[in-house]
Amino acid sequence: MINVAVLGGGGTGCYVAGEMTLRGYSVCLYEERKYWHENIDGILKKGGLELTGLGLNGFAKIEKITDNLSEAIDGVELIIVCMVAWRHKELAERLKPIVKDDDVIVMSAGNFGSIVLKQTFGLESKTVVGETMGNLFSCRMLGDGVAVSAGPYKTKSVAAFPAKDNHKVLERFSKFYSC
Repeated sequence: MINVAVLGGGGTGCYVAGEMTLRGYSVCLYEERKYWHENIDGILKKGGLELTGLGLNGFAKIEKITDNLSEAIDGVELIIVCMVAWRHKELAERLKPIVKDDDVIVMSAGNFGSIVLKQTFGLESKTVVGETMGNLFSCRMLGDGVAVSAGPYKTKSVAAFPAKDNHKVLERFSKFYSC
């Protein structure tokens, strides 16, 4: 079973997927072909992702890489969104018909993305959305299947929107990262 879906194939998404894989989680990395295909193609070409730098180091063979959003989030415990803010609205619209009541979505460096998602899903939606204060990692892709981090994970504040769901987002996110 896939534990976590990481949505976004930029530097942060790739690094988070690799880092979580090295820590023993089963991860699905999702990205559309029109965005960051060079990062995904590099990982596929290399057969995995080499993590280097001041964070966790090693070679991560990510369980699944897909451009199918429904397939990416199906049955996962946590959905982590690592996408730039201008993509949040489009993502919210694509997620709306497929998210479930027990899904928990955390935006890495959310930039109020949780508000965008909740507004799109509708305030009556039971899908829990939240975001971290700051990016999960300071990282970059260096080339085909190689990512570098400027440091290890540091505890992040995480909050839900609306705040009444804080306990739900904290409970789920803390299974994977300290908060």
